[in-house]
Amino acid sequence: MKMPSRSGFREIEHTADWAIEAWAPDLEGLICQVAAGMYALMGIKACPEPMVTHSIALSAEDRESLLVAFLTELLYLAESRSLVCDVVELRCSNTGLCASLETKPIDRIHRQVKAVTYHNLEVKSTPEGVSVVVVFDA
Repeated sequence: MKMPSRSGFREIEHTADWAIEAWAPDLEGLICQVAAGMYALMGIKACPEPMVTHSIALSAEDRESLLVAFLTELLYLAESRSLVCDVVELRCSNTGLCASLETKPIDRIHRQVKAVTYHNLEVKSTPEGVSVVVVFDA
C-alpha cells in the first residue's frame, strides 16, 4: 500500500474498538504520529494556558512494547492530571525512549480511550520507513 505522505495517521475501521494506522520515516516520527492520532480519536481540546515541560524516560523489550508504554503514559497524564502533551524532543531506540513534552491543561475530551492494546500490534518496516496499526480499547 502506498502511504499518502511521508508521515501521518488515519482512523481505520475496527469491529469493536478504535484503531489508527500511522506511518513515518523513522520510529521517533511514528511514535509522534500515533500519539497525535490517539489524541485526535479522543477529540481532545487543550486550554490556551502556558505550557509546562515534562520529561519521561521509558524502557521496554521491543518497539511494540515501547510504543504501548509511551501511549499509556500519555493516557495516564490525560486521565490523572488532565494534561495533553506535545512532543518537543524524542530520542529512542528499539528498547528505550527519552522524551521532552510540553503539557497543557485539557479543556475537553470528546470520548475516552480506556487502554492501548497489543491486538495484532506490529511495527513494520516499509520502503518508506515504518508503519503500525494500533487498536485502542474504547
